[in-house]
Amino acid sequence: MNMRFVSAVCVVLAAECALGETYYVSPTGDGSAPTTGFATGYAYLDDALKAVPAGSTVVMDRGTIGFRTGGDIALTKRLTLTGVGTREETIVDGGTKKPRISIQAGAEKTVFKNFTLMQCPFFCFFHWSIIKFHKCHNNHHSDS
Repeated sequence: MNMRFVSAVCVVLAAECALGETYYVSPTGDGSAPTTGFATGYAYLDDALKAVPAGSTVVMDRGTIGFRTGGDIALTKRLTLTGVGTREETIVDGGTKKPRISIQAGAEKTVFKNFTLMQCPFFCFFHWSIIKFHKCHNNHHSDS
């Protein structure tokens, strides 16, 4: 087997494994080190959605998670968004900003787990069965 090919495969596999880090979001987060915990995590979900790389897990603390801005948020990368505890304990609330999240190409395998989405419609540009919901509740889909 060609050693250059083997080396190239190893580099690609290492890059794939580098993805998948965990980031934190909390209403009290200061954003100083979002991969270390809730206290230093992002304070707003839209900041996390824009900043984290594809394949990451975004863990949202108990309580109400808000948005810094309104308008459209295009989700174009595969992520796992999960709340701590039950879906009743973590609430993602668009409030008066009412952001619209659109699930677009690249985000087909995004997973939503353990949170409630309020005042924040989102639109899927794919068949709903591609998006995975686990113990979530929103205006479009509820999974027990």
